[in-house]
Amino acid sequence: MRLSLIVGMLLLAACRHAPVPAPAPAPAATTAEARCGAQRTENRRRAEASRCTADEECVHAGRYETATCDAWVAGPDADEALRQMRVATDAACRDEGRVSVTPACLSMAAACVAGRCVVRAAAIARDPHDLVAVPEDPACVAEALMHASAETRISSGRVELRFPLSADGSPPRYFEAVGPVDPDAAVEVARASSACRWRLRDGGVIPPGAWGTVVVGVGE
Repeated sequence: MRLSLIVGMLLLAACRHAPVPAPAPAPAATTAEARCGAQRTENRRRAEASRCTADEECVHAGRYETATCDAWVAGPDADEALRQMRVATDAACRDEGRVSVTPACLSMAAACVAGRCVVRAAAIARDPHDLVAVPEDPACVAEALMHASAETRISSGRVELRFPLSADGSPPRYFEAVGPVDPDAAVEVARASSACRWRLRDGGVIPPGAWGTVVVGVGE
């Protein structure tokens, strides 16, 4: 099997810098999975309780932060609140010891109606000013995939996954599949990506709450 690899990284890190109160601590839990679930429940509660006065105050919270695609953070500090949610969620979910792949939520726009954010439109284009990151070892993803292909047949096609990046470049554990992908191939690409550390292509510090994508073309 020949693996043709295209790896690109788009960091989604837009945020306002106005201070907001830290989220309430998640309920105590005895396992990493329970801590992760408790944090996402708290994030969803916080999003549902937030109120807006204008459309631009509404920011979509995705499955990673809240375990649902129907959550919005509203208010003047919505971007910063969402960033804090992502940081808290990442800390709670990182140590589960396994790679998770779920469908990604559509990028949505919202309107503020009666103080609550409601869906207005779908499929907002990616920000052209997004930063780019790559594995610290340029061959890391390709080598991990080649090793996997020696043991498991990976279906041919294009796999695109998005995932939250740790500020220290630690290997990611949580991935969302963008568009229709073969589930088994998505898991193998996620496992390969989780074997790598990541850095900004042009150097510098990875912003808290940053997201990226890895795009892999698998061919016979």
